[in-house]
Amino acid sequence: MRRILVVAPSWVGDTMLVQPMLARLLQRHPHAQLDVLAPPWTAALLRQMPEVHDVIINPFPHGVLDLLARYRLGQKLRAAAYDQAIVLPNSLKSALVPFFARIPLRTGFVGEMRYGLLNDARKLDKQSLPLMVERYAQLAETRGMPLRRPIAQPRLQVDAARCQDVLGKLGLNTQQPVAVFCPGAEYGPAKRWPVSYFAELAQTLGERGYAVWLIGSGKDKEIGDMIVALGNAACHNLCGATDLSEAITLLSCADIVVSNDSGLMHLAAALNRPLLALYGSSSPQFTPPLSAHAQILKLDLPCSPCFKRTCPLHHFNCMNQLTPDRVARFIPSIQHAELTQSLAKEIFKAYDIRGIVGRTLNGTVIEAIGHAIGSEALARGQHCIAIGRDGRLSGVEFSAALARGIRKSGCDVIDVGRVTTPMVYFAAHHLKTHCAVMITGSHNPPDYNGLKMVLGGETLSGEAIQALRLRIEQDDLHHGAGSYARHEIGAAYMDRIASDIKLARPLNITVDCGNGVAGDFAAELYRKLGCKVTELYCEVDGNFPNHHPDPSQPENLQDLIRVLARNDSELGLAFDGDGDRLGVVTKNGNIIYPDRQLMLYAADMLSRNPGAEVIFDVKCTRKLFGWIRQHNGRPTLWKTGHSLIKAKMKASGALLAGEMSGHVFFKERWYGFDDGLYAGGRLLEILSKVADPSTALNNLPNSVNTPELHIPMQEGENHALIARLQ
Repeated sequence: MRRILVVAPSWVGDTMLVQPMLARLLQRHPHAQLDVLAPPWTAALLRQMPEVHDVIINPFPHGVLDLLARYRLGQKLRAAAYDQAIVLPNSLKSALVPFFARIPLRTGFVGEMRYGLLNDARKLDKQSLPLMVERYAQLAETRGMPLRRPIAQPRLQVDAARCQDVLGKLGLNTQQPVAVFCPGAEYGPAKRWPVSYFAELAQTLGERGYAVWLIGSGKDKEIGDMIVALGNAACHNLCGATDLSEAITLLSCADIVVSNDSGLMHLAAALNRPLLALYGSSSPQFTPPLSAHAQILKLDLPCSPCFKRTCPLHHFNCMNQLTPDRVARFIPSIQHAELTQSLAKEIFKAYDIRGIVGRTLNGTVIEAIGHAIGSEALARGQHCIAIGRDGRLSGVEFSAALARGIRKSGCDVIDVGRVTTPMVYFAAHHLKTHCAVMITGSHNPPDYNGLKMVLGGETLSGEAIQALRLRIEQDDLHHGAGSYARHEIGAAYMDRIASDIKLARPLNITVDCGNGVAGDFAAELYRKLGCKVTELYCEVDGNFPNHHPDPSQPENLQDLIRVLARNDSELGLAFDGDGDRLGVVTKNGNIIYPDRQLMLYAADMLSRNPGAEVIFDVKCTRKLFGWIRQHNGRPTLWKTGHSLIKAKMKASGALLAGEMSGHVFFKERWYGFDDGLYAGGRLLEILSKVADPSTALNNLPNSVNTPELHIPMQEGENHALIARLQ
């Protein structure tokens, strides 16, 4: 494992700009350990970056040499046996500790003549790398290699539970829209918008119904007090009242952030909040806020930027002429532009919402959709929604955004955390919310995510999903302050299944979860049912490093087939990314496709419910017609789509349904929603009654068939292709 020490800059904003470099290092060295040597005031920020393994405190104040103490720190770090150090500041002092630590490869720009201290000293080309974030990222590349573009933007995530905790501690809430002001700037007064202007803008926003929070360090408390004193008693002056981690959390709750060019500005950009960035003596050409939702406000004056701490001409026109009314005019436009730019119509599918993270789906869009879902729930007489997320990397951020949006409508939220999609559906029944929203990309690639929604027991599809989009576009949204609570649902879910499913004998099985979220629950559930379980890829990893979590594709079952050939398991079960679909493989490696699985479920259910209806989609085998009739049932062919199948079941009263994709819906003994883990349990219950499960599965009627044919296309191109074919 490669071990890398990164010497971080001293400023908070510059530290935020380090994250893309860290991400690039992990792209190049996926199993590397990245430790960061940083001053204590940036440690909390670095600890919120998932790329960072450990933060080592750099105890030296800015400008202090203290050569002996630096030598001792370097000597102490020798035991860590780092392979490389990357020194981001350009000072000679910053290169001393890696040198004293005897780190074999010491990388950085030449800076203050650091030849010798750095043995991988590089010349900085300021013209080709004008942005600081680019300069940092370049140091992640091998010497002589060009910067890999595009550079990832810095990103921070704050989950809904953390927001709730911090708001409660500080006595705050989000019952009103929230404007966060960052009126300080450590560098000097030339970067600070006038206090009287912040006060006037606070009054304007207060009249529009905003709560105004002032955030900054203890040095900014006097500025905050002055803003409050100038007629803004309702403002919350939090300058000096929070640590950096809490300030990040408060920024994540903002509907609009107004900030000087400061570290907090970069944090707001990383949180993807609507941001007005005010520039005076500095330049956005070097350290701009890296977010599509940031609007830079800067006057084009001959004397600006001067990069001075105080105005050398003593008139301060670069900030004085940027008047409050001018700034206020941008607030509605940036919020509307943020949403209209982000809201892609193509994400609103026939039976879910689904898009590409960072391209068509981000926290702002999820929050707006949450607001629309909450508004629609209230219009249907519902007042509480259970939410959950799968194991995708964007899930934490999106879950927090979804909760914020729903609560904005006045609807309450119960967050059941990282679970399978069926477990969120179960929560809607168990907690009697009758509403559920799951953040999941299902079986799609890692860069996808989306939402599956149930309101008042109805799985949203078609026009109901389009109606959510129209609510957002037409601003047809309720406003209120819903509550937030967390609830652990796993134990109740597994107890419910264990109370229903009884095996005639223990079975020996292998489960392949494809690193999807089912890995948190499948093995425990089946052991609870009495099975011996071999686990394959049950560690949840949103990168899906082993194979795609889609059991409908034969290539994704090959590892399971190989394991079954080597071990003593009687059969194998596989699950998709969010645990609502089941794949089945016999001991001898035959894949039992879902339409053949449905034959077993139908025969079992019809033995207790003769004459019942069984629904299957148009992709299933025609042999189901005869099989279901042979077992005294009524076959019904229907449209593909989990929400469409559930709607048909609800309308017709069918007790069982299935799709070729692997969704199976049990209404008998269960709730009627698709659940891969429960379907696996029902299959095991049936097969536990026979001596050889694989033979029973292989003997099911079969016919010559072709697999699904997939034509790779860009998002949204499928509709254009069908239109051309028509």
